[in-house]
Amino acid sequence: MNKFNKLVKRVTALDPAFPAFYPDGLIMVHISSKDAEFVDIIHTDAGGYGAPVTTGTVDFWPNGGRGVQPGCPRFAPVPLSDDNLCSHWRSWRFYAESVKKPDAFPASPATSYDKFRRNRSPERGMVYMGYNCDTSAKGSFYLTTNAKSPYGKGMDGLYYSKKKSKAT
Repeated sequence: MNKFNKLVKRVTALDPAFPAFYPDGLIMVHISSKDAEFVDIIHTDAGGYGAPVTTGTVDFWPNGGRGVQPGCPRFAPVPLSDDNLCSHWRSWRFYAESVKKPDAFPASPATSYDKFRRNRSPERGMVYMGYNCDTSAKGSFYLTTNAKSPYGKGMDGLYYSKKKSKAT
């Protein structure tokens, strides 16, 4: 590889777009782990505005990554309105908070949100989502967040609880 064909070291994708990118390359080509030496992805509206599949070196799925993020309206019928985009936009809010507080979003490895929810020792293999992400990590990681800022729960975010967040 010559000096002009080097890969970028890191790309962080914040809820990468779903419409027009899937199925694979329908209109445009979606982000993949081949786009940089390390690609970390934060999925917050998978299947809505965001991609519903793992395509990064590391894929983070806060609150399962699908459906409605805590604190966002369950029903927002006006397309592209603030309420309608709430879950999609949560990804950049999480990332911004991780810059200020790198230990705000520890995440646990799991093959599904259901398995994450049943995990009895989520600290094993955890990595931080966002700015402080370990670039040697690989796979899917899950965590929970608060409904409003500050979103990061620290180590408490490694545990699933059916109780409503105190920050609602």
